[in-house]
Amino acid sequence: MSSINTVDQFDAVRFCQVATTCVALYDHLITIDQEVDLIWARRWSPPKTLFIINRYLGELVLLVNVSYFSNQEMSNQGYVNPAKKTQKLTNTLSGKAVILFQAWGNSIAFWATQIIMQTRIYAMYGQSRRVAYFLGTCFIVEVIIMATIMIFVNVRTTVVPETISEYVQCTLQNMPDFYFAMWVPICAFESILFLFATWKGVSYLMTLGKWSGKSLMHVLVRDNILYFLLILLSCLANMVVLLVFTAKWLEIPSTFSTAIVCIIGSRLMFNMRAASYRPHYAGQGFESFSGIRFASAPQNRLGSLLHTSISSTVGPYSYSEEPIPREMEAGFG
Repeated sequence: MSSINTVDQFDAVRFCQVATTCVALYDHLITIDQEVDLIWARRWSPPKTLFIINRYLGELVLLVNVSYFSNQEMSNQGYVNPAKKTQKLTNTLSGKAVILFQAWGNSIAFWATQIIMQTRIYAMYGQSRRVAYFLGTCFIVEVIIMATIMIFVNVRTTVVPETISEYVQCTLQNMPDFYFAMWVPICAFESILFLFATWKGVSYLMTLGKWSGKSLMHVLVRDNILYFLLILLSCLANMVVLLVFTAKWLEIPSTFSTAIVCIIGSRLMFNMRAASYRPHYAGQGFESFSGIRFASAPQNRLGSLLHTSISSTVGPYSYSEEPIPREMEAGFG
């Protein structure tokens, strides 16, 4: 590869890192009101912890990447200059440490999102223990496979600084050919979650004979389908880059994956809590939705799981006077 092509490649990687980081931070800004109302204003719970891990750890990974790969030697062509304190911090880190933090930080944020998805499936199936045990077992197998592959890759891969003109870039060398396999268990487990959600959605539709866009089940199925498609495309992009291109291009799909997980994980939690509490903005022209509670219904009547009750307006939101039962808190927090 010529020096010109290498410089162009460095440019593409940095621009993609900056662009995806800006998108994630912009999404955070435009949803900060939902975060305050639906997350921070609620009591502490496991879903709240998962939300914090997903959103803030993912954004930290993006910021560290931008800060490290846009240091002073690389930023004299108009790129983003990090703050001096941040720059001093990241310049003291080795390229290996940054790569490790990116890989494990991204994986942990991804696993947090998958746990959120499992709680949603658990709620859709009426807190079925068999479903919970099956999904939990599949999830543990996925984590073990991913962690094993990452450990082997981290041990064998070396990070070498490569200088081209005024550019300095950490290059991955001796990366095993099987690294692409890390994305296979992700695709497999996401497919399982997708099939569970789709089956329950179809069963719900056949039971009621109609589909309401305001129902909680509609929100669950809709979000699961969109989530699956985005994650699947992200995984395929990473596998294609690892199989077809060199490891130097891996930063592009990897950064996009981090941003997607960060954004969609937060949106999943927002949509779930908004649907369960049925908030509406007063004076904004929104319909006053009734609150939702989950009744103790027979397992053979899926539609009876969704029970609405008249709610009273409290401040800018409307909430049901009947709280969600304790057994459902794992799904909604």
